[in-house]
Amino acid sequence: MLLSLATLAAAADLEVLGARWEPCATSSLTSSVAEAVEAGESKLLYLEVEAATERLEAAADALICLSEPPDPALGARLWFLLGMANVEAGAEDAAQDAFRRALVFDQDLTWDDRFAPSKRAAFDAARETLQGEEQATLQLRGLAPDHLVYLDGRQTWEAEFAATSGEHVLHVRGPTTFTGALDLPNGVPSALLFPSTAAEPPHGVPAQRRWVRASTIGMGTAAVASAAVLGGMSFLVHDFSDRAWAAEEAGDFAARDAANENARAWMERKDTVEVTTAASGALFAMALTLEFTLPR
Repeated sequence: MLLSLATLAAAADLEVLGARWEPCATSSLTSSVAEAVEAGESKLLYLEVEAATERLEAAADALICLSEPPDPALGARLWFLLGMANVEAGAEDAAQDAFRRALVFDQDLTWDDRFAPSKRAAFDAARETLQGEEQATLQLRGLAPDHLVYLDGRQTWEAEFAATSGEHVLHVRGPTTFTGALDLPNGVPSALLFPSTAAEPPHGVPAQRRWVRASTIGMGTAAVASAAVLGGMSFLVHDFSDRAWAAEEAGDFAARDAANENARAWMERKDTVEVTTAASGALFAMALTLEFTLPR
């Protein structure tokens, strides 16, 4: 069993915006992961593909939840071997995904000559794909001075930096330890809000959502208010028309003319409000659409 029973304190308190975050509930040891990788490699060299895949996938799960920052070389080796296991199994897409993960850990990773060059097509394709991808932006907000942040085993000191899209191993050490899988969307800014500033919205996508939400509320309120005013005006137009008919039947032509004039005046105002109501409704629909389509 690769996972220990050491619980990571308050890992779920880390708020992530624009990305997917899967925190670890327990931690594992580097030595256990290294042993599983070694066992998987041994099985793979003897072409025991199913057994190799089982051990390497267990090691990949445990690598995410290490009690210390992962070694990039270990992560690259693990995912390279998992890529080779998928090649041997004939799963080319899964192989390319695994090789891509290996290259995220080590962009200078080279082909292992113990494996036949004829099997490296997925490896080369993964490198080409990774080089052509648009990078995501990651913001770190509210870090305590004694927090240390590691992404795929490499420490970062920047409050905002670029990273490849897709899944990463995030490890934060300090007063509270956070570790888990962080999945960054392609080309979209994401933010990690640590507990001290979890209420502060960062710039980028969350700020856009804040403005869209304000616009949605404003346009919705305007549309409802305009509709209410429009209803009142319609009532007045009909009321003055009824008064005009009643005055004419009574022979009071001065009252009839005054009522008709009031009806015409309110009809002109009603036409103006109808345009305002339609515009407010259209803007509200647009804002509501954005509210549900912007990344969460």
